[in-house]
Amino acid sequence: MSRLQVCKKTFTETLGVSRDCVQNLCRKFMITGSTYVEKREDTQDLRTAVRAFIESIRPVEKFYYQGKNVHRQYLASDLNIDKLHLKYSDKCAEY
Repeated sequence: MSRLQVCKKTFTETLGVSRDCVQNLCRKFMITGSTYVEKREDTQDLRTAVRAFIESIRPVEKFYYQGKNVHRQYLASDLNIDKLHLKYSDKCAEY
């Protein structure tokens, strides 16, 4: 295996990971001799389900038009992340 010097800041920013994440991965590799194995389930189905849930929520009418983004839609003011998560969890429990 050949070594190639890279800028640490560019490396972490390009991959979107923290310095600690890279250090932990290197430490585990040095101890076990193996690379990281993805243990999460297939996320594509989950993303599709979440997207379908978000698209099922009816947007509210705009009170005024600012002209910046004609495709922007707004949720009702009584919805927040906690309520949306609860609704999504309830919907998942139905299936």
